[in-house]
Amino acid sequence: MPRLALAALCCTFACASTSVATAPPAVQPVDHGLSSVRLERLDAAVERLIDEGSLAGAVVLLQRRGVTAHFEAYGSLDVSAGRPMRRDALFRICSMSKAVTSVAALLL
Repeated sequence: MPRLALAALCCTFACASTSVATAPPAVQPVDHGLSSVRLERLDAAVERLIDEGSLAGAVVLLQRRGVTAHFEAYGSLDVSAGRPMRRDALFRICSMSKAVTSVAALLL
């Protein structure tokens, strides 16, 4: 059972990494059913969290029907060095036991 959950988790990360590994084509979000007004609200909400100090930086990727409709980087990658966030930034993920357990429960 743990092997199956681990395999599902690795497959999820592999699919996620292939979706951002290449530069997505430039598309209009409206062409894929996304509201530009709501995307502006999303941008404002992320910027507000950064301004409040809750987040140092973030990367937002929205896909619809297999097409990247919104892909933005916000804030800083390294606040002390003043490096801006990049869209290809790598993040450390800690405490994945809940995610692995959830995948295993869903497979049951």
